[in-house]
Amino acid sequence: MSAVIDIRDQCRGRWANVLVSLGFADEIFSGKHQACPECGGKDRFRWNREKEFGICNQCGHHQPVDMVMTRLEMSFKDAVAKIRSIMGQCQAAPAKPDDTTKNQERLNRIHSGLKRIAQDDPVWRYLRSRGITILPKRDVFTHKGLDYWTKNEQGKPVKVGTFSAMVSVFRNLSSEVCTYHVTYLTTDGKKITGYPAKKVQPPIRDMRGGSIQFGGVGQTIIVAEGIETALAAEQEFGYPAWSAANATMMELVEVPDYVESVLVISDEDSSFTGQKAAYTLANRLKVQNGKDVSVVRLTSKTTIHVDTGLDADFCDYITS
Repeated sequence: MSAVIDIRDQCRGRWANVLVSLGFADEIFSGKHQACPECGGKDRFRWNREKEFGICNQCGHHQPVDMVMTRLEMSFKDAVAKIRSIMGQCQAAPAKPDDTTKNQERLNRIHSGLKRIAQDDPVWRYLRSRGITILPKRDVFTHKGLDYWTKNEQGKPVKVGTFSAMVSVFRNLSSEVCTYHVTYLTTDGKKITGYPAKKVQPPIRDMRGGSIQFGGVGQTIIVAEGIETALAAEQEFGYPAWSAANATMMELVEVPDYVESVLVISDEDSSFTGQKAAYTLANRLKVQNGKDVSVVRLTSKTTIHVDTGLDADFCDYITS
């Protein structure tokens, strides 16, 4: 048994209390939407009390050990040791109601309003504004009116408004629906302002390894962070494209055994977050899964470089 599975099992039912003992605020584990302890985004984070991990609409899943590593700036080994040193003092949390039924009902309500993207609807206009002239083959839809909720300063739910939306189906590797990714839009096809325009709905299944698989399947596929980036890459290269939704989930994407080649599209971030996610995924798919992998990089806003890997170092350069 691996160390990470071992520590998960040992702390099962008590993770919230363990993390509070290590300095995390108690309110983080209420199960309600609130500020993310990682990226700081307002109303983005929610603790899944049943499965004992956090999920942020912006930066993705947060497993307890990873949260400790980040907060205390520790290696995995040191974080596990720290957790083990205090977990005996932490009582298991009382059982909480299963949220899966509630989450499924929310997805069902959204599903009832989904329509295929049509010319001149807000999603069509939004994609055209991003330079995208193709439409997703599946799993991306228009919704004419989704309520947008946030919380006021007292922590009470407040309805901001009802907006058009691009709704995308996030699936696991078995093609089961995990949740919906929603981009809220104005009627003229622009992202709403004043609040985060993109939200991931509370899931009904574990999202790790999943993706928005709108491009279908093939022996060669594209994997990118955002839906728009993936569509743009499919338009450019012609292969089926999948979106991971964000950088954190990008590192975890799983692909089927029959896929032989993967084009990983790197977001170019000044923080190198996108590049890290792209190369972490590429490394795992190549080394652990034996795939033929290339990373597509922007060298400017008008030129690209397809990185197929090079077994060399800087000494080779200065002696050549």
